[in-house]
Amino acid sequence: MHFASYNSFSSLTGQKPLESKQEIILGPLQADKATKLTGSIFSEKTGTLVVEQTFEGFQAENWDISETIDFTEGSGSGFSVELLAPVVRVRFVNGENESGLRLYITTLMRL
Repeated sequence: MHFASYNSFSSLTGQKPLESKQEIILGPLQADKATKLTGSIFSEKTGTLVVEQTFEGFQAENWDISETIDFTEGSGSGFSVELLAPVVRVRFVNGENESGLRLYITTLMRL
């Protein structure tokens, strides 16, 4: 199991609110035998979450499997994406305005 996060609401992380159109990337993560990527997200403003997968490894130039999830401002939500490839990364692209972001992801293995 792998875990990654971004939290601009906590002074302990040192992570800042996102500027307009700013993008953050979590990963790449080795998915190993994981079958799902799950997580939760809260954004003060509209943004887009993109889960990308590749068979090319950590230095990948091509992320052939991609799932896009749009979020509206002030909403918190959970998400789950089936993993098919051994390497995954998650990108969040902020909307037009500065925004606080809380994003947690983890991979889950089938028992």
